[in-house]
Amino acid sequence: MKSFSLFLRYFAIFIIPICYGSFYSVFKLLLADFSVFWLCWIRMILAFVVLLPFIRNWKQFDRSYIFPSFLLAFVFFIGLIAQSISLQFVSAGTAGFVVVSFILLTPFFAWVVFRTPLHKKLLISIVIVLIGYVVMFFQPSTLTFSFQLGEFLNFIGAVVIALQIVLFEKFAPHFDTLKITLAQFAWCSLFMT
Repeated sequence: MKSFSLFLRYFAIFIIPICYGSFYSVFKLLLADFSVFWLCWIRMILAFVVLLPFIRNWKQFDRSYIFPSFLLAFVFFIGLIAQSISLQFVSAGTAGFVVVSFILLTPFFAWVVFRTPLHKKLLISIVIVLIGYVVMFFQPSTLTFSFQLGEFLNFIGAVVIALQIVLFEKFAPHFDTLKITLAQFAWCSLFMT
């Protein structure tokens, strides 16, 4: 049983980025026919239903989960909506590039909240991303940056998702990870209605 559990963990590490990455292209196509809130609601309901069978020991799922899951869901909701609305203005590729900025922002939030030291490798990563931003958004003909509403909303989404990750890390030692995630999906579904 332990090897199967380990397999599931590695499988999740493999499959989640694929699902998350393909989300932008599929979502961009669906935005032509459906509203942002409806699509996000479907996404949260599906996540809730997929996670539901993995919950064990329902007796420990008590009122103490209400506030932290609400806070996590509210922050996640803001990030998800910002990212989703941005897809109405930018391509899926641009959105995907901008939103991965959360990977660089998360250590800064962790440093602020937990005083986790920042590594020198992070600075190299920041320089590489900034070069990518210059290549994507610099307009040589006008010598200006073209960072418009869609990119801005997507960057706000990245900032908020980085904050949500650090908040989740703060609550994780005190709560069952699956239960607080399930409650977060439930709250997000309610916010979308």
